[in-house]
Amino acid sequence: KQDWARFQHNGNVAIYCGRLTIKSNILLLLEAVKKSKHLRKLIIVGDGELFESCQEFICNHELIDRVEMVGELYESQKLAEYFSKASLFIFPGVIGLSLIHAMAHGLPVILHDNRYNHGPENVAANDQNSLFFKENDCDSLSESIDRYFLLSIEDKLTLAKNARRTVEENFNTKS
Repeated sequence: KQDWARFQHNGNVAIYCGRLTIKSNILLLLEAVKKSKHLRKLIIVGDGELFESCQEFICNHELIDRVEMVGELYESQKLAEYFSKASLFIFPGVIGLSLIHAMAHGLPVILHDNRYNHGPENVAANDQNSLFFKENDCDSLSESIDRYFLLSIEDKLTLAKNARRTVEENFNTKS
């Protein structure tokens, strides 16, 4: 059962969970957050070489109220708490198992459109459970974020249900 409240228009919360590295393209995401008109809050779970750069970007661009830096976190219960606050998972760089992790939490995913520049797990993403943006294009990412948050609650729930179903039926230890 989905938590309906997190998909309502006044929620507009997204999450990123992964290493904060060049490969993750996390600074592109922060730039897109700055341009987004409809994202209320981004939760960033993770640590890495760009942690301080992210903090500096957030401070320098007055995003403190819109971006929450959680840091490194591995405890599944705590991770679930953060994932349950969001209605969308965004990964601007080379995605791998993070895609399956997000979908297991029932979250639609935004990822870039270059299938050859992802891990093999990217085959789980499709138009029924994800949105795509042009690789390395901040405007395209920002537009995809806003496009998602302008969807009806029913459309968001359909994407979320399809994301969860993708993992349950096709991307699990049995299959």
